Amino acid sequence: MQDPAKVQGAFSATLRQQPDALALRIIRVYPDDTLPGVGASIDWLGYPLIVVAMSDPSDFTGTRVLTGRLER
Repeated sequence: MQDPAKVQGAFSATLRQQPDALALRIIRVYPDDTLPGVGASIDWLGYPLIVVAMSDPSDFTGTRVLTGRLER
């Protein structure tokens, strides 16, 4: 899990422009991991992290990038 404010790249820059940017997180899901669906709630450090968007899998690695909103 990554904070878009601390990650370089166009995707992170786009997320930082969102109104709720402080609550957004980048989640990488590898092929052997369980893939949560959009709308799923993941417990992270005692707070719910809601999956709001998901990329297609990478053609090379199968990794997906999810965007989550941390509810505090």
